Amino acid sequence: MIVVSDYILYTSEMKQIVTDPLIIWLLKLLIPAYDFVLETSKHPKLLKERSFIFQIYYRYIPLTFFFTWLFSLAPTEIDSFLYLILMLLGSISIYAQANKADKYKSTLYYMIILYFGFLGIRAFVGHSFMADYVANYIGWQSGSPFQLELAFYHLGLALASLTYIWNQTKELALGLIISKSVFLFGAMGIHIYEVIVSSNFSQGNIGFGIIFGDLLLPLLMIYLYRMSYHQKRFS
Repeated sequence: MIVVSDYILYTSEMKQIVTDPLIIWLLKLLIPAYDFVLETSKHPKLLKERSFIFQIYYRYIPLTFFFTWLFSLAPTEIDSFLYLILMLLGSISIYAQANKADKYKSTLYYMIILYFGFLGIRAFVGHSFMADYVANYIGWQSGSPFQLELAFYHLGLALASLTYIWNQTKELALGLIISKSVFLFGAMGIHIYEVIVSSNFSQGNIGFGIIFGDLLLPLLMIYLYRMSYHQKRFS
């Protein structure tokens, strides 16, 4: 599932599903970043309104954290898999609703804001205020100060990613994607090493969410950037 083909995205059945009013309502409710990107893509002037900007910090980010946490409470065999599917469905929905000239850029915008920005702040909270819980979930030893350093990395990149809301240039997108991809590919290598050396098969070390987040996600982001760049859809 590295790339969802244009054919699949443009089949009438898929487009009908992801643009169905009920599905859009559900995505707006459960994926706050989807709602944010959809609104700002359709109405760019909202980003100049102070009251709307404040909603990023007191509404969209907290709700994104809440719902990802809520879905993670599901049984282990389901875990947060369902929420991940919803987030990916959101990307397909954004793609289907965007203008033909901006489909890749709009999808890239959604992915950067959601995965790098909103969920980056969630990762900061997890590795700082919930460090022991996250360490146990991954299969690490708790109490390491290096985990707090990791938390601040996530916070820094998340805040940088949120600046993409107002500065959607190919240079910023490329810098964010390179920084995050190097980290994620490296993390994936460490997870595999832990499986081989320490037999760490915990859900937080080598589960589907890790495989998608550390391996498939950066490949998808690189693809979206490449398509946006070559189609000259950046300002």
